[in-house]
Amino acid sequence: MNLKHRWIWMGAGVLLLLGSLAACQQAPSPAAPETPAPATTKENIPTAAEEVTPAFQVASFQDALVKAKEAAAAGNEDEAVGYLQAALELAEGEAEQGLVQELLEDARAGEMEEVVEDIETYLQSGEATLETVLEEALEAAQAGDEDRVLHELNEALKVAATEAEKGFIQELLQDAAQGDLEEVAEDLEIFLNKRAGGIGGPEVDKAQQLYIQLGCFSCHGAQYEGSIGPIVAGMPADEIKAAVRSGFPEAEVPMPAFSPQQISDEDLELLADFLSRLTLDDIGVHIPEETANHLQLAWEALEAEDKAGVEQHLQAALDALPEDGPEGLRVTLEDLLEDLGEEEEWVEGLAHHLEFLVGASGDH
Repeated sequence: MNLKHRWIWMGAGVLLLLGSLAACQQAPSPAAPETPAPATTKENIPTAAEEVTPAFQVASFQDALVKAKEAAAAGNEDEAVGYLQAALELAEGEAEQGLVQELLEDARAGEMEEVVEDIETYLQSGEATLETVLEEALEAAQAGDEDRVLHELNEALKVAATEAEKGFIQELLQDAAQGDLEEVAEDLEIFLNKRAGGIGGPEVDKAQQLYIQLGCFSCHGAQYEGSIGPIVAGMPADEIKAAVRSGFPEAEVPMPAFSPQQISDEDLELLADFLSRLTLDDIGVHIPEETANHLQLAWEALEAEDKAGVEQHLQAALDALPEDGPEGLRVTLEDLLEDLGEEEEWVEGLAHHLEFLVGASGDH
């Protein structure tokens, strides 16, 4: 091969080599293996609030914690986590956020007992705060400072942990807005004395929650004092259980029946026992003097088995009740009069109710 041909072949080889290099540069490089995302553990739980599904949306931080505690106590991890995520969205400040993060860690680790205990500790500290604020409201009411009373009660509403507490404070706000500071002071003294007397504990807390969950408060009052339904405080436990199971579908304001699927026999026993032990002093119902006098006479007629006398004095007690008197007491007296006309065993049927009302009035 002559020199000219040798240069031609060498040039062609260089061109082929350059073409190969260009092709290599344009070709995509092999994909690197993807690194799997780290699993969620106690060490890497996100600090930001996760999206809350509608099923777990609640009105307040306190409500979310109460729901999370109930779910954890029932061993429902998914539901507890859901409500804790809702609490995280509603948390204000680093302290509340830090609390919920710790609760989420325990919940996702399956430590339900720890979750219940920590939430109860937090809510109990909240109750102490509620007492402090209400004590300030009481002091303001006794001093006749309406503006300060309204301010303190609105602050109390923010830290109230249960629907019963919120309902009680709402009623106080209504009385305060109408300028009835003596009534506010009286109700606050009763409430705070109850707290100081140690009325509480897990069984009472559960009974109060059952009362709210079943919707009893909508007819019988947030403090069991009655409204469109009669007073339930002090009713015989057996009577309460029978009413819950059978209901009163034909009443002017019908009461539904509740099946064992809605409230178990064990829980119903707990609720009935709690309600039966309450007194009118516990719930802040005051019986006006003239009504109390007629109730005493009705009781004496009952002891003498004088049905006409009982009816006469029950009606007089109802008639003597002021227009702005306790509405639950009014409904209770109307029910007693109705029962008197229907029950064959009227003495036994009325005895407990009248004794309760007369004893509560301080005249028996």
